[in-house]
Amino acid sequence: MTDNFGVFNPDTRYGFQTDDGANIYLQTSGPAKQDGLLHLRLLFETGNANYTWLNEIVAVGVLKGGAGYVVIDAWEMESP
Repeated sequence: MTDNFGVFNPDTRYGFQTDDGANIYLQTSGPAKQDGLLHLRLLFETGNANYTWLNEIVAVGVLKGGAGYVVIDAWEMESP
């Protein structure tokens, strides 16, 4: 979404399946920066027992676009 001030704040939702068959939902949102990168908040949801730890993490990421694809480098936030 772009507002009247030229600010772009994407709000995306992805559904994907892992190689071992787990379904994971990922929601991202966050502002575009002047350098063209998107700084994101990531929210994971899954009911698969092997991946329920994702439901409890706080994660941030940087989205970079490519030719027909995107890459999100993501990090889990931890207390010092």
